[in-house]
Amino acid sequence: TAPAPRIGKTKLPKSCITRKGRSTVGISVVTMKGRVGSMHNAVTDLRLDSCMDITLISEEYFASLQDKPSVQQGMRMKLWQLTDKDCELGRFVRIPILVESTEEETLELEAEAYIVPKMTVPILLGEDFQLTYEITVARSVDKGTRIGFCRSPLVIPAQPVARSYNFQRLRPSAFAIGKVTLRAARDYKIRPQECRCIEVTGNLRTEGEWLIKKNLLPLNDDTALVVLNVLISARDPQVPISNTSTSLKYIRRGDIIGRKHDPVEYFDTPRSPEEKERLEAHALAVRAIIQSQLPTEQ
Repeated sequence: TAPAPRIGKTKLPKSCITRKGRSTVGISVVTMKGRVGSMHNAVTDLRLDSCMDITLISEEYFASLQDKPSVQQGMRMKLWQLTDKDCELGRFVRIPILVESTEEETLELEAEAYIVPKMTVPILLGEDFQLTYEITVARSVDKGTRIGFCRSPLVIPAQPVARSYNFQRLRPSAFAIGKVTLRAARDYKIRPQECRCIEVTGNLRTEGEWLIKKNLLPLNDDTALVVLNVLISARDPQVPISNTSTSLKYIRRGDIIGRKHDPVEYFDTPRSPEEKERLEAHALAVRAIIQSQLPTEQ
């Protein structure tokens, strides 16, 4: 039999006591000061953003850099759902990140950054970058925040981000992205050549339908799972995902599946009774073709 759950609980003491409603005063996102690309470029804020799966770099900032690396394209460019609806990630670069440790030693790291036009900050170092170097963040009220690496004894002091006229747009933008992002509700196993319905969670109303646009979900072995255009119900949000490979694939709870779209804003709207009649006739014809190809019950 399973052991009985413990009833007691331990309340942890606070390291920092603030006045009510003032806990954010003097707080900044975890940021390193460093250079991107080469030592010829100016020092900038290198934000460590654990809420972002991948690393992003502003297209305008990248264009301003000296000693730029070559731009690459590949399957992973399909991760467009992390930007706004008018922007798709089409290019990425592998670019040096240069930071100075507390011992005044210059450390060189490499980030795979996707180029995003009109981004509000120069660069965001996402979870992929942080996991690559097993970055740790040690916070101390007395000594300040320090950034470390599991494979190196050197540490980097965290610095407050430099405020700019558009800084306040960063978090609202990230919040807006989060409102339309749908993630896997639990772990799934998808067999080779199998299409399986995946339950998703997100900011879904209790009623109504949402459109999920076609997408590729890249995996670590250079393969991808396929999401087709589909309408889902908010009452039973299931997204069919296909594994077209010859090996077993996994989807983990919290993985991004896609973005929801309002069907009213996406599909064609008839501008006259005649056009409505024509669209309805076309829809009925497509429905008849699909039904004719479905297997009949014996």
